[in-house]
Formats: sequence, structure tokens, C-alpha cells
Amino acid sequence: MKLSEEKYILYKNFLKVYRPFYNVFYLADLIHWMRNDQVFLSAEQIKEKWEEQVRLIKEGKNSDVLNFYIHIPFCRSKCSYCKYYSNPLVDDKLKSYLNRLIKQMFYFRQTFSGAEFSSLYIGGGTPSVLTLSQLDKLLSNLFNCFRFKEGGEKTFESNPESITLEKLKLLKKFRFNRVSFGVQSLDKMVLSYANRDYQNYNLIKKVVKNAKLLGLEVNTDIMIGLRGESIKSIINSFIDLTRVQPNTITLYLFKPSEEYLKKYFNNDYDSFNSQLYKKAKIVYRILKLKAKTLNYFKNKRSFEICNVADPIFRPKEYKAPYKNRYGYTAPFTYPKPCSLFALGTRASAYIFNSLQYHDAAIGSEIADFNPNEKNYWSLGFDLRDEMRYFILQQLSSRLCFSRKEFENYFGSCFEDNFKPAINSLKELKKIKFNKDLVFLPSDPIERYTCALFFLDEKKAIKKIKGFLFEKFFS
Repeated sequence: MKLSEEKYILYKNFLKVYRPFYNVFYLADLIHWMRNDQVFLSAEQIKEKWEEQVRLIKEGKNSDVLNFYIHIPFCRSKCSYCKYYSNPLVDDKLKSYLNRLIKQMFYFRQTFSGAEFSSLYIGGGTPSVLTLSQLDKLLSNLFNCFRFKEGGEKTFESNPESITLEKLKLLKKFRFNRVSFGVQSLDKMVLSYANRDYQNYNLIKKVVKNAKLLGLEVNTDIMIGLRGESIKSIINSFIDLTRVQPNTITLYLFKPSEEYLKKYFNNDYDSFNSQLYKKAKIVYRILKLKAKTLNYFKNKRSFEICNVADPIFRPKEYKAPYKNRYGYTAPFTYPKPCSLFALGTRASAYIFNSLQYHDAAIGSEIADFNPNEKNYWSLGFDLRDEMRYFILQQLSSRLCFSRKEFENYFGSCFEDNFKPAINSLKELKKIKFNKDLVFLPSDPIERYTCALFFLDEKKAIKKIKGFLFEKFFS
């Protein structure tokens, strides 16, 4: 047996046992799992890292795009499917959390003096649970402490139930240009299972209309894979949303928590994934046939050939009200390297070619802010790590990635950086090149197995063997 075959069998057996990483989480999370050098840093140490990054940007030695994310981890009630960090709304806790956020803003204010952020995203949780005065307080302090590029995307995540016309007007006052409403479904049974019985179609219609009248771009989300849904209910929810006429409708493929899978899907990862992808393909096919009638068309992207990407539907004539759109998610979505500054409990951030980290002060978020407490889970990232992260993020949700984008991003050729992995996958007949695109197998576990070849081989094999030994012989 060839060495490449031995590695393939080892990696695949590992993923079969450690299934959450090819179902519940994204493939790039394996980079974190493989490493043993994570440390906890203080805000003071994080601040020093950012000061160095901002200095390089100001001196023109680094062309990073800077983005900003704020996490509000409170909701009216916890949706049964949600795996993100949030708490039931308690007024005193929200007030204390907001005060902590503002203290953090002023602490990092001088660090970013003279720098501009390209985008802003406030998410959660449910940021719209903030009262009008709390929202005004948050935004007043935010824009007092930091500068944002004119015309860049500024998004506020909302629940139709808790956003009001007054709050929308306040967002407009602070030059937000986009709101995103998490609708997920309009089917009563699905909403009941999801603990979202309060959702009201007429209210959705009202808030979308109000936001559009104010000149805000409106996005609405629908989720595929929730308990109790059918292809018919997904299509009907989509059609009902088109009648409300949001500027975009995003279809998300549900990434369940382990608890959710155990409770509702017999802990069967393979069956859930298989049914999810089949359902999504049928939904996309039906919506493509209905596109002209509904006047909602799937976005054109370089990576249309995919089986788990989240497509955005919009009318052909619609153009976004902002000049540049970088968003706030993982760096692989950007045309050039970027860094993300984030505030809030469990908010993930990254400094390109330096550090990935998140605020891990769970349960302490209402305590007074102490810059010397080591609350930030952190992992050093060099350029090689960034290259791996770029590839694995792409392959987490797509069948392929672009060699041209890789080269534009890093200034070097994909083949030159990963010759051993490419040669092994060629031997296994598990990689294909089609002009600019690099394809791995469509089956999720096979695609993830092949993607592991791009990690540090010695570290990966050592970690996997240790995990499998502990799993079966402890």
C-alpha cells in the first residue's frame, strides 16, 4: 500500500470517529484542533498586537482591510436550533454588558487612532433587543471611538419582533446601510419546533417596508434543514418572502449542534448531511425555474459549483447602496488580506499573519472590564497557517477554490506551496484541475479527508493517532 493511501485511510477513519468536524463545524476548525499551542491573553496583550498591525498599515507596509464586529449575546428566547453563544434577555445583565462593551471601546480607541474600518457588523444573539436609548448609547460611543470608511457596508442584525421604526431611523442616522432579518421559516410547525412561535408575517412585512423606505438594504434569511420542514414549506416560505420584497434573500444550510442532532435526528450525521444536500439541491433547482416569475435570481459567483454554499437571491435590477462590501465573516471571502477587530463575549477576531482569538469570558461578561485578565483564547497564525486556512475555509462549503484568488491573496502560487499534498491527491485520483479551479470530491467526508493533506503532515498524523488511540483504548 502506498504512503498516500495509508494517510488517506487514517484521515478518513479519524473523520468517521470525529464526525462533528465534518458536519457541525467548518473544516478550518481542524487547524485549531490540531494545534497544542493555544494560550490565553489579556486585553493589554491583544492591544499590543493590534498596535503593531495598525502601525504597519499606516506605514504602507501592510495593505490589510480592517473590519469590525460587535456581538450582543442576548435574545428574547433561545431558538432550539441555535448553537451560537447567547442568553435569555435580562435587563440588568444587558445594561451591565453594554457598559462593559463601552469601556472596551475606549480602551482600544487610541490603538486605532487614524485608522479606518471598511465594514461594520453588529450581530448576536439579537442586537435589536437593545432599547432605543441603549442602542443610541452603543452607537454614539462606537462612532466616537472609531472611524469607518464612507460608503462601506454597515449591517445591523435584527429580529422583526424587536426592531421598531424608531430604531431603524436611529440606524439610518448613524449611516447604517443594511439590516438583516433572521426569518428562517414561515411555516407554523417549523417555527413551533424552533421556539419561534412569536414570529408574525404581517410584522415582517411592516419592518421590511419601513427599512426600505429609509433607504436601507434589507436581507432576510431562510434556513434549510430545520426540524419539521419539507421542500414545499421551504419554497412556500421563500415565495411569501418575495411578496414582502426584501432586497436579498439568503438561504442558509443548517449546521446543527451535537445536542440538536441527538435529540431530533438520532445522532445520525451521515444521514442528516445526505438529506440536507439533496434537499438543498432540489430547492435551488425549483427556485431557478421560478426565478423569472418571482424576479429573484441566484447570485453569480465564481464558485457556483458547490453543494453547501449559502446562495443569495436578489432581483436583477437591485444594486447595493454601498461602494464596497467586505462583510465580517472569515477572511477567505475577501479579495485581499484582511483583519477583523471584534468586541463582545465569544466574538471571534483575527489579525492577518499574526493571531486568531476570541473573548472567552463566558459568565463574566457582566463583570467590570479588566484589561489585565487573560480572557482571550488565542492562537498564533503565520503566513503558512493563513494559506491553509484560506484553502480549508473554501473547501468547508464549496467543491473547489480558485488558484488565481489564492495567488492574488498571497502573492505566490498554490502549486509551489503545496506540492506534496497535490502529488499525493493526484496518486489517489482525488484532485482535479479545471482551468483556474481546484476540485476535491463532492462527498463531504471524502472532501474533508482530502483537505487534511494540506495540513502539517507530521503534526496531523501525530494528533490523529493519539486521538484514535485514546478513543478506542482508554
